[in-house]
Amino acid sequence: MRLLKQRKELDLIFDSLLPPDATGLGLAAWTGFVRGTQQMALADDAVQRLHAKFAGDGPVVGRDGFASFLMSSDNPALEDDTMQDMTRPLAEYFISSSHNTYLVGNQFRGESTVEGYIRALQQGCRSVEREPQPAHCYQYFFRSNR
Repeated sequence: MRLLKQRKELDLIFDSLLPPDATGLGLAAWTGFVRGTQQMALADDAVQRLHAKFAGDGPVVGRDGFASFLMSSDNPALEDDTMQDMTRPLAEYFISSSHNTYLVGNQFRGESTVEGYIRALQQGCRSVEREPQPAHCYQYFFRSNR
């Protein structure tokens, strides 16, 4: 399973951040990464909390902690802009969605499973899908693909 989760591009980034002869990111290297590379304007105590969270029980953030940080909500791709005008009609907003989310594999012949929804939601997608077909069509579809 570990080989399936291995991300070589993250390993290259992690290795480029390591001080000589280090096995992980100590607080100084972590601070440089968070403030310099990620350009996060965090107070010292917030940086220390993040370091402790992703270092786990050890004194340094290792490869797994580093990858976890990059994929976590602690490292948002966009700044949190909570002061948004949410008074416009729904059709005027961009909604992160996924079509045929229940399919795993090929879009036309993929197996229908709940795992497709789980994967999409874990990756931040909010599925908005409406198909005007009677319920018995879905029952047939899900049963026929098992």
